[in-house]
Amino acid sequence: MTDGPNSAGTASARMHREGYAAVADAKRIRVISRFAVCAGLLVALVAGPAMAWADEPLRLVTGTGYPPFSDETLPEGGLATAIVKAAFDAAGLGYTIDIIPWKRGYAQTVDTAPDATFPYTPTEARHEAVLYSDPLFELPVQIFSAASAPIIFHGPPDVLGKTICEPIGFVEYWPFADMIRADRLTLLETHSLASCARNIVDGRAQFIVATPLVANYAAKAAGVEGRLVALGDVLTTDTLHLVVGKANKRATEILDAFNDGLRKIRENGRFDAIVKPTE
Repeated sequence: MTDGPNSAGTASARMHREGYAAVADAKRIRVISRFAVCAGLLVALVAGPAMAWADEPLRLVTGTGYPPFSDETLPEGGLATAIVKAAFDAAGLGYTIDIIPWKRGYAQTVDTAPDATFPYTPTEARHEAVLYSDPLFELPVQIFSAASAPIIFHGPPDVLGKTICEPIGFVEYWPFADMIRADRLTLLETHSLASCARNIVDGRAQFIVATPLVANYAAKAAGVEGRLVALGDVLTTDTLHLVVGKANKRATEILDAFNDGLRKIRENGRFDAIVKPTE
């Protein structure tokens, strides 16, 4: 009954209530606004640094002559290059990839000129200078010699006085690295594993240390397919990684993002789609 004797009082009471409600709403708005500002600042503080570096493409480097993992003549630049691209794509990060000599690329990455390089196997010396991503591949390692003149290999003493071939900048496997430094084994360095395969078949070196997949690709590239033979048991199992210099201020963020992308492509089938055609 808004037209009764108490209508004016009711209107007045209603106005008071509405006034109180408006004040309360204004206070709530100010509280919400302050909360939103604080939340925004918190998000900015947490995400700001990561977003700042992610706005610029990462500079990656790799070498060539290491088929099927990194070779400029292969589709996508090789398996490792294709996996690295797919992982960073899945992580939503931009990148550039330059092909430069292995030794220079690694040294520059340690000095943080490029953001990362790949693919590298862990060694004690490298552990001092770089951080590793999760493994891209796990690979058995063996000795290979010429099928026409295979050396007898039951252990390191069998290669004393012989010549091992290694591309410049590649890992030196124990105990052969120690044997080279002690002049008990001669080192022939080349620019690619394909050159090593040719040198072995031609008799200028007696063996290489590689994974079966890499040795087969190297022999094929050198035109000596089927002319290398694996000797003895598996020496060790290698893992290949993306590496970032420890001095790089963004090392942890880069590796976290890459590992996340690598996990995603393993889960969604992209990894297998890249690798299986070469198996």
